[in-house]
Amino acid sequence: DSCKDIMKRIQKYDGIHLFLVLDKNGKKLNDDLEEEEKKVTQNTFNSNYSDIPKLVEKAVSCVRDIDPLNELTFLQISYLGYDYLIVVTNNQCHIYNVDNLNTPYKFDIKEKVKMILMCPKYFALINEGNGLNIYNYEGKQLQSPQITGVRFSLLSKKMIGISNDIIAILPPNNPKTIQFYDIASGKKLNAEINHTMDICEIQLNQSDISRDRKVCFTDTDKDLYISNAYIPKVVKISTM
Repeated sequence: DSCKDIMKRIQKYDGIHLFLVLDKNGKKLNDDLEEEEKKVTQNTFNSNYSDIPKLVEKAVSCVRDIDPLNELTFLQISYLGYDYLIVVTNNQCHIYNVDNLNTPYKFDIKEKVKMILMCPKYFALINEGNGLNIYNYEGKQLQSPQITGVRFSLLSKKMIGISNDIIAILPPNNPKTIQFYDIASGKKLNAEINHTMDICEIQLNQSDISRDRKVCFTDTDKDLYISNAYIPKVVKISTM
């Protein structure tokens, strides 16, 4: 029953479309997938998902080697060419370069992490207590932007994005507006996007050139828009 309760909670998380339960050998245990989901996974499961238990075992082992009294409670794997693995335990964050999993950078954390966001140069940890904190991949904290009027407990990954120079946020209490914060200073930018309808999801591109920073978003009509983040000029590029 406790396992079923956990799976039900997972299904309620924003952005979860499919989850698999594996044993230590990588064998799939949940057979309650819909037919379309089975078609999606049947050709890729053996070559991709079967390696997940090995990675989890390695992460658990690394955490215990560093601190025998600690344990792995949350693991996020992000592959966007950044080549880093972020592992969060009850009280520490571990940063692994995928080319060297034996010597991670690590630092202490005081509150449970709600969300991890990654971009080429930095990553962000978000919790409900002290909000959003920006780090580099050596574990140095760079900024804690003063984001006012935002309840981080209500944020989902569809409502926030990070790049090398700015953060984009869709405040839960103001879903028609996209706000931008400078990573270097932590201050709110004057530029913002005000839309006529509620916005459902936002994404920042990952260009190396700041002036080319773009934000894409969809609204409740499922229309897709794009704009420069620093000099907003919204253009509709697709209608659903």
